[in-house]
Formats: sequence, structure tokens, C-alpha cells
Amino acid sequence: MAEMFLAKDERLRQLAAAGFNIADFICFPPGKLDPVRLERFFRKYQKRNGISLRHFHHDENRFWKCPVKYEVKNWKTALRFCQEHNKTFFTLCNEAIPLSDAVYGGIIWLLDERDYQVEYFEGPGSPRDTETKELKAFKRTFGEPVPSDAPPELMSLAARFRKFIPETRPIVIEFNIYPYPVGQLKENAIVWEWRKGLIHEDLEVIGLLPQENQQLRARVATLEDLFVKVATARKA
Repeated sequence: MAEMFLAKDERLRQLAAAGFNIADFICFPPGKLDPVRLERFFRKYQKRNGISLRHFHHDENRFWKCPVKYEVKNWKTALRFCQEHNKTFFTLCNEAIPLSDAVYGGIIWLLDERDYQVEYFEGPGSPRDTETKELKAFKRTFGEPVPSDAPPELMSLAARFRKFIPETRPIVIEFNIYPYPVGQLKENAIVWEWRKGLIHEDLEVIGLLPQENQQLRARVATLEDLFVKVATARKA
């Protein structure tokens, strides 16, 4: 039986219902952008940090890097961007919270009903930046103490996910920690989304394999050429 698609906005509502801090947002299905409703949301945050414009597709196995624009404060820019991409994608707009202000970012892997793993970095950036950042990581069983050098907000955040949709594992939780309160609940830690684990991560690795294979082949060819030159020089 095919697994039912659960849209990103539905997953955000699950997080909010479970008591986690999320950013205020509005969402439109493909082809159903409402400019009046979008402008009302835009004006609400225009004089703060603007809004961030995100898009996603129902087939996240194929479309995991969709059009995005952060901290937009110009209405015409916001409208044009959403109109262009809403033809194909879901449009999800949230209150902008500057990534440049974040003091930590990362992901929490809920591996099963007992164990979880945290990967995080210090400084500004999106949770998706874990591939390019210097990471700290630890794996724990729920109830075990976390490393003493972990940020206090992370200590409490990870433990709270123990009972979050336990029938679905593994899943990934994306988060940032700020030096000031943010989001709907005005807390320092904010959760951006939960998603199924081993989807984007595996596909990105698979996508890099042909490139890595080509690089290895080139290196082998170089070494073989060097070997022939050395052998020829010895015979001379």
C-alpha cells in the first residue's frame, strides 16, 4: 500500500500541536496562491525581518531542494517569486528569523523509540548547512544525560521528542537556537520541520557517487601514468 503524503505544513502543525516552537507561517497548494491572503501575511512582518518564501513538492524523493528566498521585505518581489513557483510547488511562507543571528543549528535524528542522535554546529546558518559546517555530535538513549558542553536549550529540546509520533522512525528534526526569543512561543529554540530520515541524505550521497567515482578513476589514471614513467626511467 502506498504511504500517504503528509505535506510540510501538516507536519508543522503536528509540531505546534505537540508543544514545539515553530515560526508563524501560511501555506498554499500548487496553483492556489491567494495574493490577498499572502499580502496580509507579508504586511504583518514587513517591518520586522520580512518573510521567507519556501517551496516544496509532494514527491520529496525527487524534489528535496526547491526554490527558496529568505528575509524578503519587498512586496512585488515576494508576489512574483511565489506566483512563479506556485505553478508547480506548494508555497510555504513564514515569518523571517535571521539565520545570521542563530548561535546554534543542526538536526536531531529520532532513530527509534529508545535512541536519538544529535548533530549540531556553533554559529549562524541553516540546519541544512550541517554538510559544510564543523559538527559536534552525540548519540544517546532517552533519559541519559547529554554532554556537558551541549547548549542548555538543546538538552531540553532533544528529550522532549521522545513521544513525538513514535510510530514513525527514523525521522529528522531541524532546529536553530537563538540568543533571544523567537517564533510563535517566543522561545530561544525553534524547530523548522520534521521529515523522514534516510530520504534526502541517502539521495544526496548517491548523487555524489558518480562524481567521486570519476575523481577516483582520474587519480588511478594519474598514478598508472606515473608508474609507467618511473618504470621507463629505470630501464633507461
